[in-house]
Amino acid sequence: TDDMVLLRSANDYEIGDAVAYRHPQIGTVLHRIVADDGVRFTLQGDNREGSGSYNPTREDVIGRQWIIIPRGGASPACCRRPATSPC
Repeated sequence: TDDMVLLRSANDYEIGDAVAYRHPQIGTVLHRIVADDGVRFTLQGDNREGSGSYNPTREDVIGRQWIIIPRGGASPACCRRPATSPC
């Protein structure tokens, strides 16, 4: 929670890569590739048991995890708060 992940697109994605993809009902999701049948990926969240119910294609994938900024997602929210508010 609150970590920021920067992505990089790639020509190929491999088992073990953490990728962001477009889920048709949820929106953008970040999960790790656990299987690849050549057409669709099977993905799983790092803190979840079992794979997800949606198997994205390569076209659904936005990019691979490149840099993680711990608590970086909280920083933009802190910038909008008054200086007297703790972050």
